[in-house]
Order: sequence, then C-alpha cells, then structure tokens
Amino acid sequence: MNSNPFLASRAWLLMLLEGAERNGINTIQMEQLHRYIYLANVLSPVCMLVMPESYTLKHMRGPYFPKAQWDIGRLILQGFVESKNFKPFSDDNGFWLAADFRITKRGILCIKTLAEYSYFREQANYLREFMSACSLIPTQKINTITQLDFHYAAASEGEGVKFSEMEGNLSKKAVVLMFPEDRVYTPTEGVHRYINYLDEVSVSS
Repeated sequence: MNSNPFLASRAWLLMLLEGAERNGINTIQMEQLHRYIYLANVLSPVCMLVMPESYTLKHMRGPYFPKAQWDIGRLILQGFVESKNFKPFSDDNGFWLAADFRITKRGILCIKTLAEYSYFREQANYLREFMSACSLIPTQKINTITQLDFHYAAASEGEGVKFSEMEGNLSKKAVVLMFPEDRVYTPTEGVHRYINYLDEVSVSS
C-alpha cells in the first residue's frame, strides 16, 4: 500500500487533518498546517515511524513544505479537503498565501478505508495522538513552539533541517531525556510530554 510515494504523502496529510478534526481542531490555517507537519514529522521517530516529509529550510516564516502544499491542492480538487478564506498577501517577509483547511466527510470516509491497512493505521493512530497533544495548545502558539523545538532551534537561519531519521534527531533524544532511565513510558506519552514541555517553555520565552 505504500509503493506510491505521492499517494502515501497525500494520505499522510489527510490523516493529519483527520486527527485534527477528531481532536476538535476544525480548521487549520496554511502557516499553522506547515508547523503541524514539521512537528509531526520531527517526533515520528519517537514512535518508530518515518513520515514522507524529511527536510525543510529554516526560514523566518518557519517550516514550509512545497510538496505538502501541492498535496493539499490535490486533496481539495479530489473533494477530500475543503479550503476557505483563500487569499494572497504580502508582508515584510515577502509574498505568501493564506487559507483555512478542513477535512470533508468524504475525506473522513477515505481515512476509515485506509485504516484497514496496517501501514496507514499505524500512521493514523500516531497522528491522532499527536494532534491530541497539540489540541491543548492555542493554534496561534503553534508557530512559537515550533521555533523552540530542539532540532529546529539547533539549525541556523537558511540552513537545511533534516529530521525524519531515527538517529541524530535532537527532538527524539530530548524526549528520552525527559524520563528517568528506569521509567517505562509509551512512545505516545513521550510525544505528549514533549509538546507540553514546548508549551511551558513558550510561556517564559
């Protein structure tokens, strides 16, 4: 089921939006979507998963994934995602696009079908837990906590950030250090604790 990388990345993005809907995040702004994509990817190795996106440039706007932007457009055309309030704008950081995204009923039915396969079911369950952790944080703070992520913060402005590797992922290492060595914890517990940590740090930063 994962032989086509284009379909796999599109399915992953749809599952992220389904996880958002399931946890009460009904619409996601374009910039926020790219932050969620980054955080979900950088923490996926905690759950021994590797997501389709593995690289971004550190930019003043935060993480941005051109392929995911293309995927969301395809999902809209296919009727799996709806888009509202679409508009181009320009600010001090240059040209940008704004839009609000939400999974449709057709998209939710698609996820139910995909979840019948173990490959997609594992990803769907992870993304639901990830969005559950994020649901406790105001959506406007997602940009702030992304900038504070250990792996992203370690990169210099304009530098490439690789993050979907099991080794060398500073965020994954930070999760491990948040628990005593003799403490048994589940991977999803680690994801929740790390997101909560970033939220707490953002208050004092």
